[in-house]
Amino acid sequence: MRVAFRGARVARLGVLALCVPYSLAAQRTTVSTVVVDARTHSPIAGVTVTGALDPAYSDARGRVTIISSADTVRLTLRRDGYHPLSLAVRAVGATLALVPDPALLSAVTVTQPAPNTLAAGTTLPVGSVSRAILDASAAPSLADAMRGIEGISVQRPGSWGGKAFVRGLGGERVAVLIDGQRVNRACTFGMDQGLATIDPATVERVEVLSGPGSTLYGSGNVGGVINVVTRRAPTDRTRGAEVRASSSHAVPGGTLGASYFTRSDRADVALAADAASYGNYRAPTGTVAESGMRTLSLDGRLGWQPTASQRVAIGSTVYEGRDIGYPGASGATIPRESRYDGALEWGAQLSRQHLDAVSARLFAQRLEHDMSVRMQGSMNGMPVTQVTDARSHSLTSGARLQLRVLPAAAMQLDLGAEAVEWRAEATRETMRVGATTPPLILHTWPDARILDAGAFAQGEWRAASRLTIAAGARVDRITKHAKGWSRDAQWIGTGNIGVVGRVGRGARLRASYGVGYRVPDPTESFGVALRPDGYVYEGTPDLRTEIARNAELGVMLDRSFRTLSYAASATAFQNDLHDLIAPVLVPGRLIGGRPVRTYANVARGRMRGVSGTTSLSSRTGQRLTLAAQRLLGTNRVNDTPLALVPPSEATLTAHVERGWRGRRPWVESTWRVVAGQERVATASGEKVTPGFGTLDLRAGTTLAGIRATIGVENVFDRAFREHVDPGVILRPGRNLFVRVVRAF
Repeated sequence: MRVAFRGARVARLGVLALCVPYSLAAQRTTVSTVVVDARTHSPIAGVTVTGALDPAYSDARGRVTIISSADTVRLTLRRDGYHPLSLAVRAVGATLALVPDPALLSAVTVTQPAPNTLAAGTTLPVGSVSRAILDASAAPSLADAMRGIEGISVQRPGSWGGKAFVRGLGGERVAVLIDGQRVNRACTFGMDQGLATIDPATVERVEVLSGPGSTLYGSGNVGGVINVVTRRAPTDRTRGAEVRASSSHAVPGGTLGASYFTRSDRADVALAADAASYGNYRAPTGTVAESGMRTLSLDGRLGWQPTASQRVAIGSTVYEGRDIGYPGASGATIPRESRYDGALEWGAQLSRQHLDAVSARLFAQRLEHDMSVRMQGSMNGMPVTQVTDARSHSLTSGARLQLRVLPAAAMQLDLGAEAVEWRAEATRETMRVGATTPPLILHTWPDARILDAGAFAQGEWRAASRLTIAAGARVDRITKHAKGWSRDAQWIGTGNIGVVGRVGRGARLRASYGVGYRVPDPTESFGVALRPDGYVYEGTPDLRTEIARNAELGVMLDRSFRTLSYAASATAFQNDLHDLIAPVLVPGRLIGGRPVRTYANVARGRMRGVSGTTSLSSRTGQRLTLAAQRLLGTNRVNDTPLALVPPSEATLTAHVERGWRGRRPWVESTWRVVAGQERVATASGEKVTPGFGTLDLRAGTTLAGIRATIGVENVFDRAFREHVDPGVILRPGRNLFVRVVRAF
C-alpha cells in the first residue's frame, strides 16, 4: 500500500509538471501589427514597445510581434519624433498609427526619464532630477537641488553659485547645457560656472550623463554632461497658467513666480517670470555674512508647426542677479550677474527610408559679471585695504546641424556638425587704500576667442535580441586667439564604444570605453589675473588639450512582482586623465611687484570609483531608494591624492503617498550619511573633513486646487560642510520651508 501511494503521488506530480508549462503558455497572448506614420501611412522602423514580457522593436517594414502575459496588459509605443501611444494588448489591430512630434535632436538625451535609463545611442546611464524633486526642495540654486543623485557632489559657496561635481570632476571638466546649448562662464575665477545662473523654477528636469562616453557634446565632456531641460507647455491642454511661491527659514527669503501658455493646432506660446530674494543664511554656528542674493528670470518660448512633420521654435531667457554674496571667496561680492540667451531651432520628422529626421539650431548667449573684492592687510606696519573691481563678459555663439539616419531596422545613427565660439574679455583694477603704490590694472581676458568646430557620429545597433552595440567618433579643430597673442590651432579626435547585453530575468550587463576632451579655457590660455592669494596668474597659449579615457562595467536590473517593482544598478569605473592643467610658480618673474604663477600640463590623474542605486516601489505610490558612491582620486605623477575628491556617501529616501479623496498626500524622508575625508591634497591646502549625517523631512498634498509642500531640512541642526565646499563656511542649519503652486 505504501508503494502504491508513493507511485500515485509521483504520477500526480508528473501531471502537474506537464500542466504548468501548458498553463503558462495558455496565459500568453501573441499579437502582430504594423506601426505606421499617421500622416503618410508609411511603416516606421525602430519603435520600442514596452509593457510586454520582453521589449519589442519594429523592423524596417514596421512589423512587430508582441508577447504578453494577458490581453489586458497595457503597452506603450515610443519613438523619437512621434507622440507616445499607450493601449491594451486587446486593442492592438492590424496597424497602429503614431502621430508625428518633430524632435529637436540637439536637445534629446533620453527619450523617457525612468530608472536605469541609458543615454540615447550610448551605453552610459543617465540620472534624472525630475520636476517633482525640484518642487519638493527648498534649494535656492539648481545645483543644490541635485544632492543625493548618484555620482553627484555639490559645492555651496553661498546661497548662489552652487557647483555640481560629476564623479569628482567639476568646473570646465563637466559640460553644462541648457536644452542642449552649452553654458560658458564670464568670470575669470569661475564663480558663475554652469548652473549658477539657472533658476530652479524654470527647469522641467536635469539629466546627468556620467563619463566621457558620448561624442555629441564636445569640449568639457571629461567628467560628464549635465543637460538642463527647461519647462515647456503641456501637450494635453490648449491653455493654462500657474502661480508659485515659496519661503524658507534658515535660508531666509523666498521666491515668487508665474507662467502662462497657450496652444493651438499649429502654434504654442509659453511665458514665465520668477524672482527670488534671500538674506544671509543661518548656519548652526551663526549667520554667514554676505551669503544672500536677489535674482529675476524671464523666459519666453514660441513654437510653430508649418506642417505636421516640421517644427520651428524660438526661445529667449533673461537672468539678472543682484547683490550676490560669495562668502567662500573671502570678501568677494557680486553686484551684478546677467545672462541673455536666444536660440532658433528647426526640426523635421522626415521618415524617408534611411533619413529619419533632421534638426538645425542657431544660438547665442551673453554673460556679464561684475565682482568686487575687499581684503584687509598691512604694508610696512601700516594697515592697508586692497580693493579689486572686476568686470568681465563672454559671448558664446554657434550653429549645429544633426541628422538621424536609420541604416537598418535595428540601427540608429546620429550624424552632425557644429561650430561653437567662446569670446571673453575682462578688466581687473586693484588698488591699495592707505598705500602709495599705483593701481594695478590687468586686461584679464584680452578679447580671447576659442573656436571649436567639429563633426560627430554616434549610434547604436541591436545586433541580436539580447545584445546592443553603441559606438561614436568625433573630430574637432580647435583654434585659439587673443589680442597680443599669436593664433594657435589643434586637431582633437575622440570616440567611444560599448555593449549592453540582456541576460534574462530583467538583468542587463554593460561595458563601455570612451575618450573625452577639454579645451583650455581663456583664463588658462590668455588670462592675467590677480587672485586673493597674492599671486598673478598668467595664461599659457600653447597648452595641450586635456584628454580623459574612461572604462566602466555595470549591471542593471528591473523586476516586477505583482504590485511591486524593483530596480537596481551598479557601476565600477576608471577615468584616466592626461595633460591635466594646473598653475605652477615662475621663479623670479613679477607683475606689478607680485609673484607669478602660470598654467602648464603638469599632471596625470586617475579617478576610480563605484556607485549604485536601488529602489523598491509599489503601484500605490510607496518607494524606497538607496544611492551610494565611493571615489578615489590619485595624481599619478607623484602618487598623491587629487584635490576636491568627495568621500564615500549614501542617501536613503523613503516616500509614501496615499490616494485620499483625489488629493494624494505624500510624506518623504531622506537620510544622508557622508564619511570623513582624510585622503586630502595637502599641497593644495586641503584639510581633513569630518563625516556627518543629515535628515530631511517633506510632505505635500493638493487642497482646493493648490499643491502645497512643507518640509524641514537638516532636522537635527547638524553643523557640517561638504568636502568640496570652501573651508571657511558651513551649510545651513535646521531649515523650515513651504512651497505652494496653483495651476489654472
